[in-house]
Amino acid sequence: VSTGTLGGLLDAISINGNTRTFALTNRHVVATLKVNDDVFVCNRAASATEQPEQGIASSSQDELAEYNMKPIGQLRTYIDTTGATPYKERPTRLSKTYDIALIELNAHPFNRSEYRRCKLIKHKELIREGPSSDIMQVQKTGCTTNRTYGRITETNCSQRIVYLDPFGNTQTADLHGVIEIENEIPMDEDAQDKHFAESGDSGAIIVAENGTPNNYVAIGMFTFYSNDNENNNQSRAYAFPIYDALAQLHRREPQVLGEDTMHLYAHI
Repeated sequence: VSTGTLGGLLDAISINGNTRTFALTNRHVVATLKVNDDVFVCNRAASATEQPEQGIASSSQDELAEYNMKPIGQLRTYIDTTGATPYKERPTRLSKTYDIALIELNAHPFNRSEYRRCKLIKHKELIREGPSSDIMQVQKTGCTTNRTYGRITETNCSQRIVYLDPFGNTQTADLHGVIEIENEIPMDEDAQDKHFAESGDSGAIIVAENGTPNNYVAIGMFTFYSNDNENNNQSRAYAFPIYDALAQLHRREPQVLGEDTMHLYAHI
């Protein structure tokens, strides 16, 4: 079983007014699935104070029964960390790393009150922001650590990550053009050792307040972490720019995401 967070919803509206709704997570969360395979969820939360929706994918019916999972839709497209999509080989050169999967929803009753529509910011615009900008103060809501707060330390960096895939094999991901985030020291002393993100948070949307409370800008999607359990100040989380990832999908997979208008809703 592979677990992660359904961090956002994407409404793709065509020129004739038809709307397709996709749930967003990381490709590595649904790495065992092929296009048009069913995706399942469990642990649906009623509010942001509880665990949010958790995307769980598996080909084993026994595992599905054990976790009491329900299908929400089908995997439609993705970009993995090598740059490959379902219908195109990975590029020979990779300047930015994405790790995104789009799941087209069926009649699953998502509670939209758990999500907030967000403005999207281009990566180059984020890079132009100064280190003292308010947009560097960010937050995310994930299945494992729930709501956490952090600060962007690097807007455009590279990092090599070693992780375990759904089969328990050690894999390496080379991240390029990603956003580095450190944990904000919480006021609650009981949460001092809590990381900004951990395993199971993959797919959470990174947001910042956009001028006023409850008005958010979506910056990126959390994908991998490098945590130091002895010194939380050295722990870092990494996110790829969500606007750029969706733009890349729009260019490379127009048969899925060729609509004129897109609205992103993040789980806050």
